[in-house]
Formats: sequence, C-alpha cells, structure tokens
Amino acid sequence: MSEHSFERVLIANRGEVARRLIRFYQQRGCETVSIFSEPDVDLPHVEEADYPVYLNGHSVASTYKDSRRVVNAAMDSGSDAIHPGHCFLAERTELQTMAAAANVAVLMDHRTLARVSDRAALRKVARELSIPLIPAERVPDEADGLTVAASLGVPLFVKAVHGNDMQRVEHLEDLPAAVAKVRAAAAVHTGSIEVYVERAVAGMRRVATTVVGDAHGTCVQLGHADGSLQLDYHVWVEEIGPAADDAMGRAAVALAQAVGLLGVGRVKWAVLPDGAFYLLGFNVRLTTSYDLYEAFQGVDLVGAHHDALVGRPLGWDQNDATAVEQAAVQVRLLHVDPATGARPEEQLERLFIPDVDGVEVNAGLEHPFSLSGETEPLLAKLTAVGPTRGAALVKLKTALDNVEVVGASTNLAGVLSLFDERGFWEGGLDTATFAGLVRGSPQG
Repeated sequence: MSEHSFERVLIANRGEVARRLIRFYQQRGCETVSIFSEPDVDLPHVEEADYPVYLNGHSVASTYKDSRRVVNAAMDSGSDAIHPGHCFLAERTELQTMAAAANVAVLMDHRTLARVSDRAALRKVARELSIPLIPAERVPDEADGLTVAASLGVPLFVKAVHGNDMQRVEHLEDLPAAVAKVRAAAAVHTGSIEVYVERAVAGMRRVATTVVGDAHGTCVQLGHADGSLQLDYHVWVEEIGPAADDAMGRAAVALAQAVGLLGVGRVKWAVLPDGAFYLLGFNVRLTTSYDLYEAFQGVDLVGAHHDALVGRPLGWDQNDATAVEQAAVQVRLLHVDPATGARPEEQLERLFIPDVDGVEVNAGLEHPFSLSGETEPLLAKLTAVGPTRGAALVKLKTALDNVEVVGASTNLAGVLSLFDERGFWEGGLDTATFAGLVRGSPQG
C-alpha cells in the first residue's frame, strides 16, 4: 500500500471503535462512511460519519462479517479505502482480496496476517527464534485427536490452525466432539478444517504485548497488557504497568520483525507465576484495548497504525516506549448475563457514567437502545491512569461506584465485586481464579 491520502474511507465496524476511526479520518480531512445493520440503526457512529450505508440485514454474520457486502458498500459509496477496525473482518484476508479486485484499498497488513494466521507456520517461526512454545500436536484430518492427545494429557485445548476457533477439553472422552466442533466452525470461518491440540497451562495469566512496526525498519513494543480477568474469552479488566525492555518484549519484537509486521500487532502469551512465558498467538490488527495503550503511553496508536500501513515512519524508538513509569487499568462494561454468558433482548433505558478526573470513557451507544445477541456487547470502556496500579484502581472504583445502568444485564456488579477481593488489589488473580469468583467454575 503506497503512501497517499484517501478521500473517503469506509469504517467496517461499529460502536466505540467506529466512532474513534470516524473522528480520526475526519480530523485528517478525509470523508467517512459508516455501515450498519438493522438493530444498529440508532448507534451514534451511523450519523457521525459523513455518509451512512445500510447493509440490509439483522444478523452480524449477514452484515458486518460478510466481506462481499462490505466491499459492495465501499464501491456504492465511492470509498477508496476500508478500515476494518479491530474485529469482524479485521483478520480476514478475503476482504483484502475482494477489495483489491474492486480497486479499493484495505487498511490492514494482509501479508503478515497471512503468515501468522497459520498457527503451525507461526509456531515454526517462533521455534526458529527460540521463543518458548506450549507442547502441541496437529490432529490429522478426519482423526478424532485421541491418539495425538495421549502424550499431552488433559486438560487441553483444541485449536484451529487457521483462525481463532477453539474449545477447552477437560476429559479425553469429550475430545472427539470438541475436535468436530472446532473443525466445523473453522470451515465456516476460514474454509480450513485443520486443527491441533495444545496442553492447557495451569495457573497462567493471559498477557499480550502490543508491537508496532513500519516499513523503515522500526519495530517497537509498547508494554505488556494483562487480560487475565476474562470470562468466556471476553475481557472484563485489562491492565498495563511500567514498560520494560525485558525478555518477553524482545521476543515480541523479534517475532514481529521475522514476519514483517506493518502497523499494530499483538503477541499473546501464557505467563506462569514464576515468570516463564509461552507463545499463544499473534493478532495483526488494531487492538481492542488501543485506548488503554494510548492512555498509558501518551501516543496516537490509531494514527500510528494508519501511518505505518501507508508507508510513513513511526517516529518513535524503543527508548521512548520503555521510559513510561505509570500504570493504566481498563474496565469493559459489557451487555451480558455473567451467569450464563447470554445476551438477552433488553431495552437499555439509562447508562450513566460519571465524569471522574483521570478516568477516560469511550462509549459506543446512547440510551435508550434495544440490546440483543446481535448488537454490540461492549457498552463502554473506562480507562484510568495513575502513578501506580493502586492509584489507577482507586480512580476506577470511584467512577464505577457511580455508574448507573437501567434495563440491561451487565457485568457491572461482577466488576465491582472484584474490589472486595484482596487478590484483585494484589494482582494475584489468573484466568481460572477469576472465573471461579464470578461463576464458581474454572476457565483456562
């Protein structure tokens, strides 16, 4: 993608990230196009763009996740570029293929994405770089996985080689069904049925290192964000502390350089209590917690991602990134019934988030709004920055204590209950202990 200015960009996302991207491109003097499904007609991003385009559908699958419809919307609206945001089509290479045929640019690093979306190939690159890996074995096509899993034991994960589909397995007798389920999901999402089994690591924290690379040889890691406090793989709380030039950061940069990253990427790790770390995966897209890193580092990550993709230099170096000596914590307010993971049909009558000094709020909707399983689950993000983690947590609690939600099931009560846990204040909760607190059952 050569460096030039786009005249009109279609934002292929919704909610708070769509609002942010619309503001970014409008500030750069570029017209914007929003897309929306039937349930999302009243979302703010629809009217905030210069031109809204209705995708004529009710479900996420038939609208935002349909590459052909998104490319057609770009063509019909006269857009010369598409920005996929951080979900839906953000890691789908067929979007770039279809858009290229229509002479529409896509603001994604599709070459690196193709390299890292094959997990087997990614593990091979990591092995060559001596990056620690969790033991795993590929399951031959049509096999049930029992033979290759025998040496790994349980619990374990069944993961798609291409894409993000996975299932956790606690008992070997459940493995064949999990393998079949992941194969079927991966076939729909990526067209591939290749899967592998990976040992589940006990007591691990889920940590990600955000890296940014440009075409001029610069690659910088911006620190490690801990997203261990998640349920059903949806993060509730994510935090980042003082940045450091450490082994995990250097490994993330080495991996990003080896695959030729342009723009923002996210190297995912399993981190054990003794500090040992193992590679889990690599996302090549704007991160969901882009604003957490922006608040922590004081940078424009959205702008850096765009500039790197169009060939401009970052203008940063690693010394800039690791000089930060503060902490940032982000809470995601989600539409969900924490007990079941379901998102019931409800009418959000009121969502009030107070203005607290040192707490930034990014919300994707306004009340009243009809919520369902097809609407955006992320209602708002609250991000606090302080000289220490404790100071940031105090600011967050002040804001959360005064949040009002009427008419909708959310994770607010669950998040507030964390502040009563000593382990939360001490930073001692991992993925399993958090799930046990919220739901009374472990999650890997």
